[in-house]
Amino acid sequence: MTKSAKIIAYYLPLSVLILGAALRINVYFQNRSLIIDEANLARYVIENKWTNFYQYQDKKLNYHQYAPPIFSSLSKINLRLLGNNEYALKLPSIIAGILSLVALGYLLHYFLGPTVVVSYILLLFSFSELSVRYSSEFKQYATDTLLAVGFVVAAVRLRKKFLTLPKTVLWAVAGAFSIWASMSIIFILAAIGLGFLWQYKQGKLKFAYISAIGTTWILSFAYYFFSILLKDAGEAHLISYHAPFFFDVWPTDFTAFNKDYQLLLSLFRCSTDQTLLGISWAFLMFCLGLHQLFKKDRYLFIVLFAPILFCFIASGLHFYTLIERLILFLSPFVLLIMAFGLHFLWQQKNRLLQLALVAVMLVTVVNKGGYRYFWTKMEFEDSKTVLAYIHDQKRDATIFVQHDAVPAFVFYNELHDNAWQFEHYYLAKWEEYPTGNFIRNLEKANNPSFWLFLSHTFPAASIDQFVQNARTIGPIKKEYKSVQASAYLVHIDG
Repeated sequence: MTKSAKIIAYYLPLSVLILGAALRINVYFQNRSLIIDEANLARYVIENKWTNFYQYQDKKLNYHQYAPPIFSSLSKINLRLLGNNEYALKLPSIIAGILSLVALGYLLHYFLGPTVVVSYILLLFSFSELSVRYSSEFKQYATDTLLAVGFVVAAVRLRKKFLTLPKTVLWAVAGAFSIWASMSIIFILAAIGLGFLWQYKQGKLKFAYISAIGTTWILSFAYYFFSILLKDAGEAHLISYHAPFFFDVWPTDFTAFNKDYQLLLSLFRCSTDQTLLGISWAFLMFCLGLHQLFKKDRYLFIVLFAPILFCFIASGLHFYTLIERLILFLSPFVLLIMAFGLHFLWQQKNRLLQLALVAVMLVTVVNKGGYRYFWTKMEFEDSKTVLAYIHDQKRDATIFVQHDAVPAFVFYNELHDNAWQFEHYYLAKWEEYPTGNFIRNLEKANNPSFWLFLSHTFPAASIDQFVQNARTIGPIKKEYKSVQASAYLVHIDG
């Protein structure tokens, strides 16, 4: 490698890291509205006591939302220090998103050294829409990813050292606490434990130390699982919602086989783009990378591949769902394994092969698409803008809050630092329309109009149903639509 090529290989990954961090910071400061899940989780954190996070809560207290206890506690601390606002809620996510990038960059450089492959893999992760999104969303998926990659960094660094008693205590305590900070970390810890046993087999670690670490982790997880997670998993609405995302270990018909196929594809969609070329390329590099790791480094093979395997086994047992956001923490592992496969091909020193590899790499990076959020706002349910419109137009009219819009409305109307504090509103129940007693009460109060506020209303036909129902009450005088949120001022015919 020439001197100039070495300089590029060293500084290009750093430039990519800065670019990826800047993208996440840019989206964070776009300060988009909370979606329904975030709003419900915010209500859960704000309205509950600290001790409630560490015990099972029924649906009336958690609003069908849940986050690990330590994540919830950290969120409550941020709210106390920084106020009830989106920036405070999303602060752990943005920090975790940036540090995950740095940790992945460290591992890539540690394993592969200065090579174009490092920059390519970092670009894929930097421009991952899923990663960018959850680095600026009030959910625990970015912190899950950071903990996963962070523990791998620690496990890799341990390989060249011995477990002393202080390090054993540190590993045991860190793992035990992390279980209460991330539901997915158990797959990483299980893989690292298996890696430690491999190291013991090679005569590099003491079995007593490994046993002490493993026992501490198992006890911590067992208490967490049986006191909180198992009860949550038994709720009927959760079972119904997650059923399509459980992996069938032994598919017996085409439907089950196709479901498994789609779930496997989602693993690679999180790491590359959603095109046939991107997914095929990712799968090929992944398989080649596994082959290289198995031949050259069994410990690393275990630490990187076992979390994926354990996650799918748990899903097959209906203990973990494979919704893409819940397997985001596996994306760095897929990318690292892909990096080993791609690095093997790059080292062949075949100019035509390298040109072909560069062409595919460029196409898959461009197709990744997350970079567009440098100039486009990421928005999913723009409740804030719609409520601001209602406030500026006709504040005294009663607001009929459709059921799906209730979480966002309550947060922005009552809990936010700059709450709108609308006085006249009605929080609708499931599939309730603005008819009957609601209209009669308005007529008695001599109030001839009301706002219909919709947010997170799916499918689109449901929105039309609410609008058509409103038209039967009276003409729509004003309307305002934004991203998956809208408001209609309905005049009641006398």
